[in-house]
Amino acid sequence: SINFDVSFSHEGAFTLGATFSKGKNKIIPYYYISGQSLVNTSFNVPNTYDFVVYTTGGLDIFKWWRANLFNELSNLSVKGVIAGNDLLNNSVLTYRLSGNNQFKLSKSWNVELSGNYRTKMTLGQGYYLPIWRINASLQKKIFEGKGTITLSGADVFHSWKIRRNI
Repeated sequence: SINFDVSFSHEGAFTLGATFSKGKNKIIPYYYISGQSLVNTSFNVPNTYDFVVYTTGGLDIFKWWRANLFNELSNLSVKGVIAGNDLLNNSVLTYRLSGNNQFKLSKSWNVELSGNYRTKMTLGQGYYLPIWRINASLQKKIFEGKGTITLSGADVFHSWKIRRNI
């Protein structure tokens, strides 16, 4: 495979970058109908191309609130002739957003909220549908800051359900 990455960082607070990747013989899921059955197998697709533009940044909004954000816009293309001489030419523009917010309530209490969102993404001959989730945690420092008790919840709205279309 061929990979390129270039990025610019400003004082460690903000980064802008781009990557390009060309792959060969990537293993992807492959589906076909045999009689009355849908068969799921794997196949080596001859060519994949991935172009990504991304940003990362952190900001102290208030003395007690720190926010970090990651954005990514990518275009993944899967191309080639696969089983049975079927032509596969699937390309999708995908956006990803991840954020993390840290709130300092007092010297010993902290709250953290984070989340992820992703639009439709290619899955070989099909697509993963959009998906999102929110995570939360509450922290209490104990023993004069030498220990921490954390109560956390991942995907608190139970929204991280992987769905796909073929």
